[in-house]
Amino acid sequence: MIFNLIFYWLILVQIVGDRPVPHIIFEEEFDDNSTVHHTTLYGTVYYLKDSGSWSAVQAYQKLINGQFTRIPKRAKFNQGYQSADWWFGVILENATEKEQSYSLVPFNAAIYKVDFFEFDDQGNLLETDSDGYSVTYSLTKQNSREDYAQVLLPPKSKKIFLMKIDYNGGRSGTVFFLASDIVGSMYESWAAYYLGHFTGIYSSAVGISILGFLFFKRRVYLYLSAYSFCGLIIGLDYDRMLWVMLGFEEYTLIGSWIFPVLILLLTLFILLFSIEIFKEFGNRVIEIPRLNLFINAQLVFVILLIGSHSFFEPKQLVFFHSLCHYLGFVNIGLFLVFCVLQVKANPGLTAFVFFAKIILIINLLTVLYVHLGSTWLLPLEVYLMQFGLVLNLVLIISGLFYNYFSSQEDKNRLIAEQSETEKKILKLSIDAQDIERQRIAKDLHDDLGSNLSMIKLRTEMLLEDQSQQNGNSKSLQEIHQMLDGACKDLRYISHELMPVDLSTKVMRTMVEELVEKLSVQQKVIIHAQVDDIPILSIDTKVNLFRIIKELMNNVLKHAQATEANIRLFQVTDSDTITLEISDNGKGIPKEVLEGKSKGMGLKNLEKRVEYLKGKLDIQSSGLGTLIKVEIPLESNQLAYEENDTDRR
Repeated sequence: MIFNLIFYWLILVQIVGDRPVPHIIFEEEFDDNSTVHHTTLYGTVYYLKDSGSWSAVQAYQKLINGQFTRIPKRAKFNQGYQSADWWFGVILENATEKEQSYSLVPFNAAIYKVDFFEFDDQGNLLETDSDGYSVTYSLTKQNSREDYAQVLLPPKSKKIFLMKIDYNGGRSGTVFFLASDIVGSMYESWAAYYLGHFTGIYSSAVGISILGFLFFKRRVYLYLSAYSFCGLIIGLDYDRMLWVMLGFEEYTLIGSWIFPVLILLLTLFILLFSIEIFKEFGNRVIEIPRLNLFINAQLVFVILLIGSHSFFEPKQLVFFHSLCHYLGFVNIGLFLVFCVLQVKANPGLTAFVFFAKIILIINLLTVLYVHLGSTWLLPLEVYLMQFGLVLNLVLIISGLFYNYFSSQEDKNRLIAEQSETEKKILKLSIDAQDIERQRIAKDLHDDLGSNLSMIKLRTEMLLEDQSQQNGNSKSLQEIHQMLDGACKDLRYISHELMPVDLSTKVMRTMVEELVEKLSVQQKVIIHAQVDDIPILSIDTKVNLFRIIKELMNNVLKHAQATEANIRLFQVTDSDTITLEISDNGKGIPKEVLEGKSKGMGLKNLEKRVEYLKGKLDIQSSGLGTLIKVEIPLESNQLAYEENDTDRR
């Protein structure tokens, strides 16, 4: 252990330009099964930019002569987006007594092509291999999504390995390490596990957002689905699954620009989503001047960049790939400025949007910074971004669902309040009608009735005088008869406007008396059946009685029927009472049923049924009409006074 520490310290203090130091595998690095699971190439990987299309032998000589530069500390290389080819070298020495087999891995999903060269310690080229997303599976030794070369080290031997990597204008962040086959399979399983979780969450978020957009027609859901989709594709691309899904030829066309474009679009849609969510749910939006113009310019830039790859080589567009990241920084800055501007007008919504995205924003800044040339957090930066994006989607979708259900509750409450207000207005209208009926009935009875009574009395006096004088009293008798009929009509009208004894009678008595009065016309035979029903309040009883009178008046006036039936009953174990009135007349005209030509009687009927919270059903044809009214027996419709206990 002490020897290892001294060895690694010597590696760290090695002067750049010296002859390369090998990576030595000791007994301490083995597990119980004498297998090297994972080894970090700590300070033993060297790199050099290819400036002359060197051969592998030439690159080997430059490595041995110390012209390569050592990667300090952990073997992480990153020069941002690169158009040049790079050589990497590592010397592996097996200090054990056993033969060891493992893989040399340059971990980077954006490698266009990597050529592996294996030399012995005498400088003889032993074997070559190629990998990368531009190389088909048939040309690789390993059937895996990762790029690596299988290495076999005999006991007490040393080999030199060179790698020539072509990034083809893509990101160059690469981590080098050794791994056994066990580690390779473990990594594949781990990647598949987490990729499946991330893909499932992203796909669900995209699906929910699209459904939200189709259902609510709000752009906030469209932007949410857009940046969820960008996150999904970035995750698939970083794990090489996009390459597997599209295939070798198709992915080669997009492999160099898909990542920077998606990163830019991701930040752009996050900004658009944030703006739209304030417009949708905020009180007042403080806008940034000319922000829409800048956003549209970025969209045009993305379209032009994608189209440019049809005319230029990816290596010629490296500057624009890097520019996508710088624009991403600007978009994140605009997002933060926009949130600050909304604090005063929308403090609660601003806090929600900011805290829902803060982890994602930090991780996005890390990704943008790393892929411009930093090795910090490499190669975990995208996985951290995926975690931040998943957390953001969970919070945002939960917030949108909470807002939806809260707004639904508010909407239902407003509907209930509106319905209650309409019922109060309806009650006031009906009460006003009843009050007006009482006033008219009182005026008819007190004023006109008194005058008619006085005229009738004077007429009777004149008749007596005429009788005593044996004069002609025929005209006076006719006038007296007319006045007597007028007085009877007046009493009938006053009684019809406001019966004075409704509070002292039950429905059965009231219906029977109504049928008795209506039977005088001798045109329609009326049958009435009133079962035992609960005692009703005065308000309910008056309105129900007026419904019956209105319907029977319609039968007598318009139905041309010869028979009518009235039935009032309560179904056993039911909380409603039912009124059925039927006749065998000509039926109600179709335009009246469809609401095109409703009379005052039908409108008053609907108002009274609505006031009683009931249901109205009308079935009519040329053979007759059946009208059914169902009224719920709520507590405020029942009466408990002692004077209401008269039941027949």
